[in-house]
Amino acid sequence: MKTYQRLFIFTLLALATALLSPWAAAAWAHLIAGRADWQDYQYPFSRIFSRFFMISGIGLFIVFRRFRKLGSLNELGLKPLTHARCDILLGAAVSVTIVERQKIEALIKYVGEMNGAKFVRNGSTYDAKAAATFLRLKWGANDSEVKTARDFIDKVANFSATSGKPYIIRFKDGSEMTSRDVLLAALNKIENHD
Repeated sequence: MKTYQRLFIFTLLALATALLSPWAAAAWAHLIAGRADWQDYQYPFSRIFSRFFMISGIGLFIVFRRFRKLGSLNELGLKPLTHARCDILLGAAVSVTIVERQKIEALIKYVGEMNGAKFVRNGSTYDAKAAATFLRLKWGANDSEVKTARDFIDKVANFSATSGKPYIIRFKDGSEMTSRDVLLAALNKIENHD
């Protein structure tokens, strides 16, 4: 029998004890209910359940110790420790990427909620929702170049790729700022809030 098969059978038996544990707790409660002299041994359901599960798990581990005979990590589909370091680093990189994507999403949401502001792109003006939609589409087209929220600001939300002109945000009061300056300020708020 192969290692993964032995491990699978052991896991099924361990799960079976988990299924039997509530029944054992209920049987104990029923047994105690009929005996007045055993009232000192009345325990909460959760305590009986956890003790039965723990004791049966230890029993399984001892009884099937020789049956388990775990082979090499490769037989179980696990990688040696040297590969684990690479996986941990990859996982950390992915988590950083997820955080950066959340920041970009927050910036796009910020743009979409700028009521009364107009976005000037190549001489044409757009409302906040149209600007947010445009930034999301442009981000999707340039996804491979954007690794961080600052990349998003510099490479997507900063200037027009066709004309090279910077994007301008015109506020209700008529004042104007480059989208880069506005989004960098918003990003600083986002990062300091975290």
